[in-house]
Amino acid sequence: MKRRVLGIMIVALLAMAMLPSCQGDDENVEKQERLIGLYLEKYELPYTVEQGVYKSLVHRVANADELPVAQLGDSLVFRFAGYVFNGAPTYLFYTNNRYLIEGDTILNTEYWSFEPKRIKLGDGSIIKGLEIPLLNSKVGDSLLVFLTSELGFGDESMGVVPENSAMMYVLNVDEVIK
Repeated sequence: MKRRVLGIMIVALLAMAMLPSCQGDDENVEKQERLIGLYLEKYELPYTVEQGVYKSLVHRVANADELPVAQLGDSLVFRFAGYVFNGAPTYLFYTNNRYLIEGDTILNTEYWSFEPKRIKLGDGSIIKGLEIPLLNSKVGDSLLVFLTSELGFGDESMGVVPENSAMMYVLNVDEVIK
């Protein structure tokens, strides 16, 4: 009985010790959400929020009604540019658009593919925060997508992206394959 009570007390103490760090994460995400909202309002960009992902449809082709809608299981081909976001796009960290990095860059692009990215929606090959806005997209769509750190890389640094960073992506859908 004493061991069980001691075990419960240890678990409770560990949970309480973790609470401040969780609150810090929550505060960070709330700040990121505020900054994203302010940016979208400043530039008067219409947007939706789906599962925590902020998405602005910047461009849709005129004949979009005739085009297939991307759903789970479909393949997509798209171009992208990813930026660290801190109230504004701070710096490019990854892209498959070669023209964005021509000239001076601190990025090591030796192993980057500059071919359009091909994925199957739902297979987990990209972060969830990017898969969500690609659902229901169509060929020719240009999307501006904002992710808080919890939907991006979280509390891990990834290349030149610091831990707990919000991100902004520009996505251009080239193909939807049923």
